[in-house]
Amino acid sequence: MSEKVTRRGYVKYAAAGVVVVAGAAAGAYYATKPGPTPTTSEIETTEAKTSLKMAMILEVPENDMGWGEINKMACEHTVKWFKENRDVDIDLSMSFLIPPPEFDKQGRVYADQGYDLIFYPCDGHGPEVTRVANEFKDNPDIHWHVAATVLDGDIFPKGTPVEELVIPSNLAVTDYIAFTNTYYLMGMIAGAVTKTNKVGFIGGEEYPSIHRRMRAMQKGVLRSNPSCDVSQYVWVGSWVDVGKGKELAEAMHEYGCDVIMSYADGPAVGAATYCTEAGPPPYFMGAMFPLQTKFPTSILCDGVEYTAAVMCKCVDSILNNTWSDVGGKWSKLGYSKVDPAVAYVVGDYETSDVMPMGPLINAQLKSVIPSDALALIDQVKGDIAAGTFKVPEISE
Repeated sequence: MSEKVTRRGYVKYAAAGVVVVAGAAAGAYYATKPGPTPTTSEIETTEAKTSLKMAMILEVPENDMGWGEINKMACEHTVKWFKENRDVDIDLSMSFLIPPPEFDKQGRVYADQGYDLIFYPCDGHGPEVTRVANEFKDNPDIHWHVAATVLDGDIFPKGTPVEELVIPSNLAVTDYIAFTNTYYLMGMIAGAVTKTNKVGFIGGEEYPSIHRRMRAMQKGVLRSNPSCDVSQYVWVGSWVDVGKGKELAEAMHEYGCDVIMSYADGPAVGAATYCTEAGPPPYFMGAMFPLQTKFPTSILCDGVEYTAAVMCKCVDSILNNTWSDVGGKWSKLGYSKVDPAVAYVVGDYETSDVMPMGPLINAQLKSVIPSDALALIDQVKGDIAAGTFKVPEISE
């Protein structure tokens, strides 16, 4: 059963009857190893806990073919996984279209209602989350999660003294470095595919994590095509402006860009719509959500950002009384060599101790990508996994 309470409110799901809308990612949360074996009393406590309340808070719409929709899918998969594999019922609430300055306010509402886990998947809005987590730091039953690319600015107000950059123990912080690396690989594809030597980039709102993904795209393009023009680098200033995305894609096409990349929600939908109507080319590359399922004739690949493994790890840590393994820490989300096309279908978060390496290539258009480019991408994947190559992390 489900109940929808206002557009800016939340959608609440009971564990029973939830259906996963699309596939899920393989891979668990951290590249770190599990903590110590639980004591007898901890095991007893874990076995006695057969339900948990989890809330997710987002600034974007729930059906946006972007960050909102992909995280809704991740929540539903998390609920389904624990019900089927652990016989644990998760009472799930999801809040959409919450302005970031109100992130702490909405989190406070859930904390007062006794939620065990309050999950913010977003980068860039950590100060609000850190503030409310600190308010509840003496309550061991309430756990928080937020993503961050940098501590100074993403988690704490910019300019915070180094000695004060201390993450409270009830807050788990994740750096989605895996996704940045995926966009570098996508850039390599774009550089290999372009015939005009011009690739465009459309971003939503500006903050460090989004800059880092966009800059990774540019660096990837130049890795496979050093002479490519990557000057068409534009910010919409919005996650929901579909019309602006379409307008920018048209302008970039008129400039000569035959491949357009994005990190945006609504603007990406607008840009993909233009590319489908006008071509291809231009070819398009999406972010967060598998847009190729909606625009199969124009999207070469997607940088799908599936957070179910992160949610599952947080829930698992609460159930097993091992929150200290993740709380009070800033952990990087790493990689495995699992094929993402398989991973998003398999949907078992325990099949690997790290996330699969993207991008998710559209099978209908794979022939457009030169075979030597695909071989080079596989080589770079191996170099990243082996630690012999690190994608530049440019956050501004």
